[in-house]
Amino acid sequence: MIINQSREASIIFIVFGYILKFIGYNFLTPVVLIGFVGLAVIYILVIGPDVPFLKYLDFILPTDASGTGQITGKDIMRVYSILSMGLFGVSVLWDWLKRWIKRSRAGSEPANAEVNIEGEGLPVPRRRLPNILKRILINSVLITLIYIGVFIVLPGAHMAEGNSLGILYGVMVFFYFTALVSHAIFTGIDTAANKLINLGLSNLINQ
Repeated sequence: MIINQSREASIIFIVFGYILKFIGYNFLTPVVLIGFVGLAVIYILVIGPDVPFLKYLDFILPTDASGTGQITGKDIMRVYSILSMGLFGVSVLWDWLKRWIKRSRAGSEPANAEVNIEGEGLPVPRRRLPNILKRILINSVLITLIYIGVFIVLPGAHMAEGNSLGILYGVMVFFYFTALVSHAIFTGIDTAANKLINLGLSNLINQ
């Protein structure tokens, strides 16, 4: 009875972890979209308005699904949902692939491998940033580099009459900070989700 309850608790941890992970990927989606917008702005202003590679993204770009000649909020949300599900699906597959590789390597190690006693011969461990801070820092730097490029090329933008370049700068600043905040939220949620999943799987394996 106790074993069954422990198994059920482990499964609940895993299921709740994946639910939490999916919620987190809904915060990663705007980061990906905003990063893509930044790269697209740089490409258009530096190379030109002809963007041939977009034809390979027709399956995900917003389309006029209602046939009214306009892209509605529903069309945009459809793309948002598809991208979120895609990112989440790829993440789950990648996680399980890494687990399988790790278990395969662990199973191939000799059982009588020599073990170091009392840390003999081991290098002195250096202080490292927590993984969550490392993830936030690395990706924030990447987002910042993209939008530094955007701010550099924006003065070359040809604005329609009556529109201000300052407004465009304001929009890009808003995008930039939205991406940073969304990524930080995603990283926090994803880290918590991974801990729940790992805890549940560890309990199941050790039963």
